[in-house]
Amino acid sequence: MNKKIIFGFIGVILIGMIFTMIIYFKKENESVENIKELELLENSIIINFTGHTDTVVKEDVENGENKKEDLNLEVILGDDFFVYKNSSIMKIYNFKTRKIVIANLENNTYEEFSLYSDLGLRLSEFKNSSRINELLDHGDSSSEQILDKTLLEHQFSLQGESLENNINISFENDKTRMSYSDKDKLLFEYTRDFSDDLEEKYKVSIDEMKMFTKFIRYSFGGHPYILDNIVREKNNAIPENVKITQYNFMDQKDYNLFVNSIERKYINIDELNQGFELKSEDSDIDFLFQKSKELTRINKDDYLQKTLDEVQNYFDSENYFDVMLTYVEYDLTVGDKESFDQIGEKRNELSEDEDVEELATFLSKKYDVKSTEGSYVELEKLKGKSKNKKHIMDIFKANMLIGDKNYSEAKKSFIDVLKINSNVAGVYKDLGGIYYSSYQTNYAWLCWDIARTLSPKHDMLKQINEMEKRMKKDYPEFF
Repeated sequence: MNKKIIFGFIGVILIGMIFTMIIYFKKENESVENIKELELLENSIIINFTGHTDTVVKEDVENGENKKEDLNLEVILGDDFFVYKNSSIMKIYNFKTRKIVIANLENNTYEEFSLYSDLGLRLSEFKNSSRINELLDHGDSSSEQILDKTLLEHQFSLQGESLENNINISFENDKTRMSYSDKDKLLFEYTRDFSDDLEEKYKVSIDEMKMFTKFIRYSFGGHPYILDNIVREKNNAIPENVKITQYNFMDQKDYNLFVNSIERKYINIDELNQGFELKSEDSDIDFLFQKSKELTRINKDDYLQKTLDEVQNYFDSENYFDVMLTYVEYDLTVGDKESFDQIGEKRNELSEDEDVEELATFLSKKYDVKSTEGSYVELEKLKGKSKNKKHIMDIFKANMLIGDKNYSEAKKSFIDVLKINSNVAGVYKDLGGIYYSSYQTNYAWLCWDIARTLSPKHDMLKQINEMEKRMKKDYPEFF
């Protein structure tokens, strides 16, 4: 046979084999991509609940009224988030960014807060309620007014120092109904199929079950012992119905949830609040929201040079009072001791200035203590000596107001300062402290997060960072 024919024949065979392999690998890749696409499309579980909330007021409470309200919810469980949605509000709990978004579906606005703020409020209220309980327990009040340790832990979904509890577990209807109670008080009850023939739509992985208990924990409470038990159950499954009962000093609330439908679907969390505007009806909070989006980290070198130039100009014009206030402003903004020493090389010259000495004397005697009306008059007089840094004097005034427990005026002073110089991290930190002391932890963390955006290594923020580390270590179930 002619060699050309033989080689031509072999060539045709090779081309055919290569073509076949290309088709095979293409189909194989398409198959892999289809699987990936399927996984992507089903990254979340959507559960529609119907139900009702029953509020029963205690007999000895005057002007109390029992109520029954419909409870219709759509809940989305994702890999690192869950969404709680009713007809007017959508709440997004994002554990990757550690943010909570609360969207108003009626006016297309939203607010955004730190995930830590929720736990911070729980810890503060748990401590406060425990203290009230102790006082009632030692007084003449009836036992009906006292919530025992387990009921408080159930309310805030927090475990006290002791891991002991009085929770009893019971099974009903061939172990399809689980009930948890504290003595004679029902805490948590749910119905689900525990068999191996569990209906497919109710089946979930252990991670999905953990996310379901996070939804319960954040939305309704639930004792940590109960929620941990649910995650450890054989054949994890979404319950067909759930009843959570909470006991307060004034009333009892029953949250009744019934699964209406379950489906798996792809959800892009970043698209959920698109078209919504970050906004608050409170003008001060709205100001803080806008700053949280506008501000970026301060360039320390640029800010240092700007401050050095500013200080030199004040020295040249013998405006020593504003030199002193510029030092204060720099320290509160950046908190960098080495740089502070660098800009303060001429500080000895300030001690000879009468106005600076008067300010230093005033602050050493009056700062952060119970103030008199005369002190504020004196402060205003000193403020008049400043040509360019009057807003720094308002920081001193705000701290005097805090010492007098006049928190509303102190907040106003801090906001006024930030409207002039929105980069002063120390002011955000102290403003956050006011909100925290009044149990407005969402606003407290809003201020602290802005401060960390501006100057993440500021010494004043170490306490906040350490508190968050302890919270994450002691309460990992919230993260």
